[in-house]
Amino acid sequence: MPTKKQIDAILPYLAIFTVDGFSTGILHGPPGEFPWFAYSKPVLQFQQTLYDNGWVTPSFNWPKWQETAKEYVKSPERIDAADIKTIRKLLTTHVRKERFREGHLAEMFESGHIVALLKRLQELRITMGQRIQKDSDIAIESLRNIGSKSAKWLREAGVHTIADLERQGPVAVYRLVKQCQPKASLKLLWAMTAGLKGKDRRKLSGAMKKRLRKEVE
Repeated sequence: MPTKKQIDAILPYLAIFTVDGFSTGILHGPPGEFPWFAYSKPVLQFQQTLYDNGWVTPSFNWPKWQETAKEYVKSPERIDAADIKTIRKLLTTHVRKERFREGHLAEMFESGHIVALLKRLQELRITMGQRIQKDSDIAIESLRNIGSKSAKWLREAGVHTIADLERQGPVAVYRLVKQCQPKASLKLLWAMTAGLKGKDRRKLSGAMKKRLRKEVE
């Protein structure tokens, strides 16, 4: 399984691929010539980083796994439950397939698939104990389930980073938010708790919600 160092090597590309104006490259197809895709520098660097850090595994039989890979593309929600090994299989499949089908990787970028894989990898990385950056650098809005409105409320309560939330705990933070925003619902508590575990808020168990509700009361 990829190490933390291997994960940290490719996660910085998430910020690059989600910036406004990012381009995967240009498709060239002069009349009478076979079309070919000229990838942008960030994409080429990303591919090289994948190779350099063991994310593209030559021993993996990706052709036999293509149908499974297609399911993750057709049903993006499946990525929410993907583990690190599966993400490596998907990255290997897409990078290797590019050698046989010009422009395949570009399609994976344009569909949002590559970014979704990196976001899922970031969630898994956060749960591994060490941070991609120093804890103080990871803004609270980077936490899964936390939207702009919730992030604003959390900052008003003095919670600016994921580390702040971890130190105080979701229950204590929820109480602080309620003091400033009486209308805040328990959904925020579910969102924070699930987010720290890298899970979707809707997947938080009924037993966990019951325990949290009791702690808040």
